[in-house]
Amino acid sequence: AAYAALVGKDYEAAERLYNEVLSLQNDSEARVGRARVRWRRGDEAGARSDLAEALRLDPAYAPARETLDSLDAGEDAGRRAGSR
Repeated sequence: AAYAALVGKDYEAAERLYNEVLSLQNDSEARVGRARVRWRRGDEAGARSDLAEALRLDPAYAPARETLDSLDAGEDAGRRAGSR
């Protein structure tokens, strides 16, 4: 549901759903999802924080590394937001 909200550009709903997931379990996939939402909303610091935590939880989690690399490269958030 959160991913669908993200793709549908309902960022408020997507972030709320990712927050609910994260309140139950600190999960790398949910952290990356919320990072993408935050990036799309212009919260680069929040996105970086979530990506750092995702990589702390699972240093080999490729989506976290790829999203962080895109953020570091200054890519447009819209190019990565729909990526899984």
